Amino acid sequence: MTTKSILALCTFLATTSVFAMQTTYRTSYQSPGAAAVEGEMKYAPSAGGKQVKSTAIVSFLGNPNAIESTMDQEWKSANDLESENLSPCAVNGGKLETVVVKAGAFQACKIHSVSGNVELTKWVGAVPPNGVIRIDLKKNGVVTREELVEYDSAL
Repeated sequence: MTTKSILALCTFLATTSVFAMQTTYRTSYQSPGAAAVEGEMKYAPSAGGKQVKSTAIVSFLGNPNAIESTMDQEWKSANDLESENLSPCAVNGGKLETVVVKAGAFQACKIHSVSGNVELTKWVGAVPPNGVIRIDLKKNGVVTREELVEYDSAL
């Protein structure tokens, strides 16, 4: 996977799918026969919660690079995300379950889909800013995992 592809994936995960109050995700990319590449996304609410500040840190060949940005995406509360992700889980084709990640155990809606050579499994719940707890993506033998590693429940 090229550096450009990794940065594009970090951008994708930041927008679908964190400083004092923050949520942090770690992403790993593993191609068959190649060393894993890791990245980290940190999200924090901006003043008034109308935007989300993000910092992507991608380490390639031992060299970390940070990219900071502000997204015009509202920082959603845990209550809002519970209503969006957990309550309608079965209606949206998902299954409620507990998912365990480095940040702890969370009630989540597990959604699995396959489209062509892309297999996607995601667990979403009541974790600000966008509800993502874990994402597993497999395409052309490349496995990518993003998971929550740090979460401040006061958010």
